This record gives sequence, C-alpha cells and structure tokens, in this order.
Amino acid sequence: MPRLTIVLLALTLLWMPSNSVASEGEEAAEADSQESSNPLPVNISGHAMFRYTWSLDLDDPNGAELYNLRLYLERSFEGISLYAEPRFRQTPLRSFSPSNIWVQEAWVAFDEFHDSVGTLRAGLIYNRTGLSWDRSWFGNLVYLNGLKLDPDYGIEAVGTPEWDLGGNATAGLHYGLQFFPVEDGLNGFFAPSFKLDRLNATPAGGWPIDFDSAPGYTERDIIVGEIAPTLSIGDVSLRAGLSVARSRLVRQASDDFAGAQGRELTLGVKGELGWKGFSVHGEWLRQQTRGIDVSSQADQRIIEYGLAGLAYTWSRETRWLRDVELRVNGSHVHYHFADVDEWFVAPGLHVRLHKLLGVTAEYVRWEFADREVVDRVEWILHAYF
Repeated sequence: MPRLTIVLLALTLLWMPSNSVASEGEEAAEADSQESSNPLPVNISGHAMFRYTWSLDLDDPNGAELYNLRLYLERSFEGISLYAEPRFRQTPLRSFSPSNIWVQEAWVAFDEFHDSVGTLRAGLIYNRTGLSWDRSWFGNLVYLNGLKLDPDYGIEAVGTPEWDLGGNATAGLHYGLQFFPVEDGLNGFFAPSFKLDRLNATPAGGWPIDFDSAPGYTERDIIVGEIAPTLSIGDVSLRAGLSVARSRLVRQASDDFAGAQGRELTLGVKGELGWKGFSVHGEWLRQQTRGIDVSSQADQRIIEYGLAGLAYTWSRETRWLRDVELRVNGSHVHYHFADVDEWFVAPGLHVRLHKLLGVTAEYVRWEFADREVVDRVEWILHAYF
C-alpha cells in the first residue's frame, strides 16, 4: 500500500499544469493547433525485456518470459524534479515479493537546494552504499545478497562540485548523505536452499543474510554516507570513493524467538577508471552485524565482498548498430563466520541495434562452496519506447 500511495502522489504531481516558458516556435505551433499539444505534461518512456534462458545444466530447464516492463515518468518544473518508475512482470520477482507489480523508485528532488548541498531528494530512493552497478544484466553477488539496487523510503542530499584545473583537466568531488527511517522490504535478494542450510549451520547462521526480506525482521534508521573525489584529464577519468552505512536491526518477538535488536555496519571502497571506450571498476565491502541474538555463541558476523569488471563500448550516431559493449564482471563473497566462499562471473555482450531495439547475451556462472548454483546463457531482447 505505501508504494501505491507514492505512485498516486507522483502521478498527481506530474499532472500539474506547466508554466514553463516556451520558445517562439513552440508558441506558434500551439496557436496553430491546440489539439496537437501533449495532453499529459510529463515525459513518459519505457523499456521492455524479453528473456530466454539457455541452461547448460540439465537439472535447470530452459525458459522464456517477459522479464519486466518498466515505465519512466519524469517531470521538471521550476527547480523541482519528479520521478516514478513502476515495473510489471508476469510473475513476482522473488518469493517474498507481494506482487508482480511494484514501484522501483519514486521521488521528488529539489535541484540546487543550496550551493553547499546540491540536490535534495526524498521518497523511494536507492541506497548509495558502494558502486551503483557493474553494467551486467543478471547481476552480482552483492545484489543477490540484497545490497545493490535496494530502494528504501528516505531522504538524501548529494552534490558534485567541479573545479577547472586548466590544460584540459578537471577535478571534482561527489558526496552524499542519506537517511532511511524504514526499509521497504523489497530488493534483489536470492539464495538457493543449500546455501542457507550451510550458513544456518553456524553459530551466527540464525541471523538472516538480508534483513529487508526476512520475515519477522526490520532494518531501521539507516544512515549512508559517501565521498568520491574525481579527476579528468583529456580522455582519462578517475573516480575513487569511500562509503559507510549504519543501521539498526529489529527482530519481532514470536513463539520461536524473543524480540531482539542489533546493528549493522558496512564499509566500502570503490574505484572507476575510464579511457575513451574502455572502463574498469572495482569494489570492496565489509559488512559487520552485531547483537541481534544475544544468546548466540557468536557476538558478531562478518561478510566481505569483492567486485571487479571491465568493459569496452563502441558508439556512433547512426540509425542502425548504434552501440556495442563487451564486458566481463566477477564478484566474490567470503562468509567469515562459516569460512565459506562464493564466486560469480558474468561476461556479456550488449548491442543497441536501433533506437528502439537492443539485444544482450550474457554467460552466468555462480558457485557456492564449490557447488554450482547457476550455469546458463541469458538472451535478452530489449524494446525501448
């Protein structure tokens, strides 16, 4: 229900009449034909993904589906920006998803709120811990453990000041501060049963890997901060950053467990390097959980993540074959409390055939404790509108 409320609020705001100043040509066109004006004063675009899975594991069947349909609703008005992104699927994304229809993001932003702040944004927004994404289609282990593309209800202030150093060189600083009083209970967390069984067999295994999606648990008062200096010299760009996230964990009392509280601290280091069409990125995260179960033999749980990838993108302004991207991404997790490792690799190719069409082919190999989780090739047909 809260997500539906946000969508209705966003659509109401997006429907507001526009007082923006039009060019002389726009005014003349409106005078010539009132019927030709856009009845909806909002920019609407979309993206549909048709997925075919070719499994290399005989126990994992092939499949085809409309993976999802995304609508992007945008509106800017006198320094205020509004955005909403509803998504639709044939089936729910995860077993804990309440529906096959949900809102990924919905927020209002006050651009240039203050010279020292930059942009102030509030609503359903992404948690900014670590890298935003690694350019893969299927994802990575950080995402599959619930730490990436994780929107929650909150507010953020972000800024990106830049300084001209002369000689075709520019320095900058990206910084942000977020506060989420409550989480929304949805993200990309997914784990096979044998992974959970192995981790649950340890003293700290009774704690969920992801508290957002675990029944009976909530994550509250989430504070996220990040800072990332940038440097650009000609065709070379460099960005390195630090991020920290702290949250309060709550377990509701039930017949099986007493109520309890704990805290989680995540530290991250990230870096990105670009040169012409080449790019390299990397990330390290350390997640420490304490105190959620005072009766446990373990007083803390530590999980470390590593993520790295590289890509080459070739682009041109033409009607057909507009962009080609070759990429490879890998991620690794070490569960200190269980002394178990997890690996994931995803090389892929994306081709933007036309303004309206694209195709992705991506090989996905995922292993947990030397046991195969996924071994497949994903084929995606993209339709943009």
